[in-house]
Amino acid sequence: MDQANIQHGDDFENEILKAADDCNELLVLLTPWSVNRPYVWLEIGVFWGNRKRIVGILHGVTAKDLAADEKTPVVLKRIDLLDINKIDSYFAQLRDRAKVVENTDA
Repeated sequence: MDQANIQHGDDFENEILKAADDCNELLVLLTPWSVNRPYVWLEIGVFWGNRKRIVGILHGVTAKDLAADEKTPVVLKRIDLLDINKIDSYFAQLRDRAKVVENTDA
């Protein structure tokens, strides 16, 4: 959340890049409001450019809506987007990925 983590005077784009470096994947909530926010597309682009996992959660929009919109980045048109009502399946997969990383680091 930018309001909680970005301090006055911080370079917003640099903070996004630093946070992206520290993460393995991006969970992005795609809503009618968020798809019009430039920083949402910036963050998706950073993660895509670094070949990191992008998980799109749909709320109030459909994959078909996004696919039909010429402004939607191609990466979002290619990945499996998930309805918010099925987010528990994402968290289950995330737990499994975290266990693999934990076991690899041990």
